[in-house]
Amino acid sequence: MFKTEMKEKKNGEVVIEDIDAKILRLMIKWMYTRDIETIDLKDKLDLFKAAHRYQIKSLNSWCMDKIIKKLSHENALSMNDVGDLYDEIQIKKKALGIIRA
Repeated sequence: MFKTEMKEKKNGEVVIEDIDAKILRLMIKWMYTRDIETIDLKDKLDLFKAAHRYQIKSLNSWCMDKIIKKLSHENALSMNDVGDLYDEIQIKKKALGIIRA
């Protein structure tokens, strides 16, 4: 990207429009430290989506573990949809277990 005559080389920057700046900062922090401070479920979901999109498997696994721990009767249906959308069997299995209970 920076070795060819693309706009990123000319501008000296890469513009990432499909991710919120806060989530991008968390994602980069994870890549360097493998540590993320306490964040709410919405941010965990956004981070999970970003990890999935950019194929960061360790972050994807961390997010999935945290999301599964936050599953409840109130969010089981929507979390089942997330599991379905991203083909994450563990989330779906746990969410369906809560729904059936």
